[in-house]
Amino acid sequence: MLTSGKSWLVAPVVALVGLGVLLLLWGLAEPQAYLEWFQLKEGLSPVEWMTLPLFGLIVPLVWTCPPNSGGLRRQCAWSALWSVLGLIALVRETDLHKLAFARLWPEVADSFPGTVFKMRFLKADAVPLMPKLFVIMVFVIFFVAVGLPLLRYLVPLLKGFFRMEPVAWSAATFGVVSAFVLVVDRLPANLRKWGIVNLKAPGHEAGLALCKGLEEGAEMVMALLALLTIVHSYLTFVHARKENPYEKMSRQSRRFRRKLLVPIEWIGIALALAVIVPLPRRALFILCDVLSRVMYRLDRRGRCRSLANLRIIRRTSRSEECLDPDRAEYHPTLREARIIRRSYRNMARSVGYAFWTMVRARVRCQATGEMGAAARDFLKANRPAVTVSGHIGCWEILSQLAYLEGHPMMSVAKDIGTRGMTKLLMAARRSIGQEIVSADGAFKPLMAGIREGKSLGLLVDQKVSPRKGGIWIRFFGKPMPVSAAPAFFSAKAKAPIVVAWSRPLRDGRYRCEMLDTITPAEARDVWGTTQRCARDLEKVIRRHPSCWVLNYNYFRQKPTENELAQLAEREAK
Repeated sequence: MLTSGKSWLVAPVVALVGLGVLLLLWGLAEPQAYLEWFQLKEGLSPVEWMTLPLFGLIVPLVWTCPPNSGGLRRQCAWSALWSVLGLIALVRETDLHKLAFARLWPEVADSFPGTVFKMRFLKADAVPLMPKLFVIMVFVIFFVAVGLPLLRYLVPLLKGFFRMEPVAWSAATFGVVSAFVLVVDRLPANLRKWGIVNLKAPGHEAGLALCKGLEEGAEMVMALLALLTIVHSYLTFVHARKENPYEKMSRQSRRFRRKLLVPIEWIGIALALAVIVPLPRRALFILCDVLSRVMYRLDRRGRCRSLANLRIIRRTSRSEECLDPDRAEYHPTLREARIIRRSYRNMARSVGYAFWTMVRARVRCQATGEMGAAARDFLKANRPAVTVSGHIGCWEILSQLAYLEGHPMMSVAKDIGTRGMTKLLMAARRSIGQEIVSADGAFKPLMAGIREGKSLGLLVDQKVSPRKGGIWIRFFGKPMPVSAAPAFFSAKAKAPIVVAWSRPLRDGRYRCEMLDTITPAEARDVWGTTQRCARDLEKVIRRHPSCWVLNYNYFRQKPTENELAQLAEREAK
């Protein structure tokens, strides 16, 4: 259950079941009997006695099942911090801090109304200095012990929440239940303060019993959730480091994740349209550069993947990086880190440019890009043509520049995010006049379009499963299935292929440069043509790795023995 695709549901189910049990007991029991289970006038109640060993179990659990990966010193440091948090929970549950204060300064404790561990105690003028210092020390220990994990893990937990990672959902549920405990704890006093009802008055015993039962019962649920979070973290980051049991997410989990992401995606799109579209080009690129730095810091998996791909390009990769770039450690050299940051910058500029050209696309494209002389001459002499490139430079501008040269263009776009987001991005790409078709079912409209004299714009540097028409080639010396569409359409429609890319210029503009041309007769060799296009792109990427999208998992699909044998046979011919 803790290692299945639906294990992210365990924590919410535990919390809901616990709440349901508390409400059921409240409905069945008498108010006085119910209250005695959760709160006694003197000593600990039965529920509090059951909660204590659960919180106490945190300390040995974090040492036997360390929830943090890394070296021994790092694990010991974090386990010590989690142990401190467990001890703080025990102290709070038993009110040891209040007992210690009352033992040290009984006169102050008796004379001050309510608990001394509040800000109004520190603001009181009649209170001596030493009791205040004691309260400040307790506050500092608590906030430091709680603040350090929040600063370190808040962003990864937020990202993991939308990835349906069990440890993130357990931690989030723990946070929600903690907030619920604070609300219920203050509810009777707030209701009395607001003049709504006094739950301590006769006739309101049921309401008071419910509040106390929910408070103490939810604290027991908090202890269970804390233990569950530790176990999930251990299974994710330590025990299953080499084989993550949560990678195979169930279909229902993926569907639920997509629903969670819908409002966030639309908020991001609305902000992009409101902020990016009115900007001048220089301001746009400054904004994209800032956002790229944020993306670089937050995208830990993408950084590791980028480093693994960069070392494959430069032929310095290690075996574990090739096998699984998502779990490779991120320890780049200064030069590698600089290249990866520039790759994020290039990607952010390309995506920002796509939104920016939703308005005045023709004018903005002419101001941002230019067609190289060789590429312009080729396009004038060959209509239609199959233009081939990769996610290098500003890939969005290539088809736009060809369209401005008088070529009716058709391009292919993969689904990105939700259906609504995909439609909006397609509308952005159609703004200049080119046609955009979805990657699913693109064959018929592309074939009809090229026979009508329309040129095609295709990107061929990403994985396409053989079940969807991809063929295995060598890309940077590694097997990778890519689309064979350029060779197929060229041979069928007798349209030449041009391999090109958009080179970033120093002034922030781009120039479309031609790399290679392939005749329709040469394109009849489908595998040879596809491999040739890939090698042309390889040459550019090796010279300019920072212009390529490095954080994509290009080599995640592995060939079978038969597919590897067929690839070797083709290479031998």
